[in-house]
Amino acid sequence: MADPYWLHFLKRKRKHFSPSQQDNFTISSVFLIKMSNALARIEEKLAKSKSSCNFYEAHQLYTTLYHRYNAKKRFQDARDLVRSGAIFLFENSEFGSASQLCMLFVESLEKFSSDVANDDIIETLGEMHVLLPNDMVEKESFEKRAVAWSATCADAPKTGNKQLRQKFAVNYWKSKMFAEARRHFLYSGDGANFGKMLQDYSLHHGLAGEVDLFPVQAILQLLCTKCDEAANNVFISYTTSHPLIGSGPPYKYPLINFIYFLLVSVKDCQLPMFTVLCELYQPSLQRDILYFNYLEKIAQHYFGLVTTNEKPQGFFENLMKSFFDDESDKGNDKSASLTVEDLD
Repeated sequence: MADPYWLHFLKRKRKHFSPSQQDNFTISSVFLIKMSNALARIEEKLAKSKSSCNFYEAHQLYTTLYHRYNAKKRFQDARDLVRSGAIFLFENSEFGSASQLCMLFVESLEKFSSDVANDDIIETLGEMHVLLPNDMVEKESFEKRAVAWSATCADAPKTGNKQLRQKFAVNYWKSKMFAEARRHFLYSGDGANFGKMLQDYSLHHGLAGEVDLFPVQAILQLLCTKCDEAANNVFISYTTSHPLIGSGPPYKYPLINFIYFLLVSVKDCQLPMFTVLCELYQPSLQRDILYFNYLEKIAQHYFGLVTTNEKPQGFFENLMKSFFDDESDKGNDKSASLTVEDLD
């Protein structure tokens, strides 16, 4: 039934109109009452479908109500509806239907919202993400669309909202899907948990001789995107929590020592130190050819150096040349007098 208060309101407003306006108002009022009655009937039918565990019908009614709410510009109600519907269907193992409602939630954000700062939205997206089975193709689509939407919001980085990426990263980490977790942690700003995840990743999938490899690439990649605070937190978290690292500095792994001093050189803008490090640790850095690409970008970002040769020896030649050609650098800088023994 239509709301009695609403009917009383319509009758009162109608008195203030001319006869022609009253006719138009009557037609509009009747239409609104019918729409209200229709929504009420669908909501009642949905409640019955849920109580009788008619999941197929419930899914159809959730979808219908979602579009009806949007048509009435009740966007928040539409999102609340599909969220509760998705959870209801997940709880009853109706994963296909639940995933479709998750996609409707993202669709609503894409069309009608740009408020990524809303914690409730981030929480809901994280909740849906963890409930979606990892082997469902819809999960990847949901994930990509959610991140892409968050990147369009005001003040958001082009890689997506950091809180959202952190939610997805932690979800994958808990599922022991380390590669997927790593991909999201890179853009989350959460260096502390990133380091702990890498330590977990190392213990589950790494060899004893690869302990130093897990944090090195991640830290270099973070520095390439100027996330030096996150990079430093990854280093601290990984080295203090990994049972095979031991105390330091100095550490028993050359690459771990290299990263320690690299972070110091970046923090203090010490080009001489950076130059010597790259030269002294060249043998260790050759374990992965990509390290040279990362270091080239780091040299550009933090020290303003431009290198053009993609080969490792070309990188070091250009780096040394840039260093010695720079009139602002002093040859007797103490940081340039470090020896291999000092670092290792």
